[in-house]
Amino acid sequence: MNRRNFIKMMAATGMATTLPLSIQQANAAGVTDKFLVVVNMGGGWDPTCLCDPKGYKTDNSGNMVEGVYINKSETNMGNINRIQIDSNKRFGNIQWSGIPETADGNAATRTLIEAQYDDFFNTYGDRLITVNGINTQTNSHSIGNRHTWSGKKDPGFPGIAALHAAAAAPEMPMSFITNGGYDYTAGLVAKSRANDVDYITQELSNANHYNNSSNADRGIYFKDDNGMANEYGDIQAAISRRQARQQGSIQNSGFRDQLGQLFSVQGNDENLKTFGANLDAINSDSFDGEWNPGRNSGLKNQAKIAAAAFASGVAASANISMGGYDTHSNHDQSHYRKMGDALEAVHYLNQALAFYGIADRTVVIVASDFGRTPWFNSRSGKDHWSMTSNLIITPEGHQTGGKVFGETDDLFKAKKVNVNTGRADENGVEITPAHINKALRKYLGIEDYAVAGGFEIAAEDINLFG
Repeated sequence: MNRRNFIKMMAATGMATTLPLSIQQANAAGVTDKFLVVVNMGGGWDPTCLCDPKGYKTDNSGNMVEGVYINKSETNMGNINRIQIDSNKRFGNIQWSGIPETADGNAATRTLIEAQYDDFFNTYGDRLITVNGINTQTNSHSIGNRHTWSGKKDPGFPGIAALHAAAAAPEMPMSFITNGGYDYTAGLVAKSRANDVDYITQELSNANHYNNSSNADRGIYFKDDNGMANEYGDIQAAISRRQARQQGSIQNSGFRDQLGQLFSVQGNDENLKTFGANLDAINSDSFDGEWNPGRNSGLKNQAKIAAAAFASGVAASANISMGGYDTHSNHDQSHYRKMGDALEAVHYLNQALAFYGIADRTVVIVASDFGRTPWFNSRSGKDHWSMTSNLIITPEGHQTGGKVFGETDDLFKAKKVNVNTGRADENGVEITPAHINKALRKYLGIEDYAVAGGFEIAAEDINLFG
């Protein structure tokens, strides 16, 4: 293996950085109780086209009234969407949107998107929590992204996925995998980029294997197929002896344990081999997790890698991400298609988790920077709006009955809600990302770790998972 690929491998696994030693870790056991996947829909999605539908205005004959928002006043003279609410599109308390003709001129494409919506909510409705009426308190992409995923508008707080990895499994080789979105770690854990399946299965999983005797550029570590040469094994044995001597010379037990975690990260090859084998398995014909092969393959690829990493004991959390939701023009033509493909990719993720037998241990949350205006602008687009929604898929076996927490009014403005029921209550609270992140931390069992590290969130407790 040449120097360039060796450095690439180190960066891909997060081994190029050192494990933070400044905070007492919450769990040094090497096994996390829950996994977390953050699905970032970059750009500001429109929940009124998905899980908080609003419909359109009609004239005396029942026809849709066309119009636009006038002078950005408080009176909306136009339509929020171009399709009415269909009462049949419902699971428990969750209502989802239909697909308007303006989404695509091809009826077959509209039918495919509608099937993606219907299949998703009917398949996962009993594990789903839809959180509506979240006020991100901003129209800024960077602030909205940070607030959504950390619970804090101001800089400095780690994202929920990074925090979970640091608290639950800091000793894993790639504890926090990120493919974009808000992935600030506050120095608690290393980031690992992992989105190339071929590289993982062919090089990362067995990076020191040398299989071409005619190649002079064999690298500094290698081992061959017949076992006659294993320089890598000799070097690893020497490293292990040196590390044992170094640990044995340290009197402070806490620092000694943390140093052991660091050595574990730097020397863990077997789990990386398992990682490659698990990816090979899911790439075989035995796995069928797609509704429509080829749709949104980029996000599905990220999802597959995250699930395989969890199952292999190399990661505890992952950010997967797609963009394109900043639809200031031609909103319908872009948004519904992207929404449908995102739902299909989240389905694929859950099928991959089930394939590896860890769907009952994984929480998936889907969210965006903020929402979009409850009106169309002059370019048939929608602009930034601070109100939004989240979708949370709870672990397999956690039945929600199709739960909705939070409400908005007819003009897509958040209502205050009761912290226990999530229903409208004038004496209640307006939900913000701080409430969501605090509830997630508690459900994941990492709240004490976060508070001890100086990342406490000042927000009321809400009964999100009850």
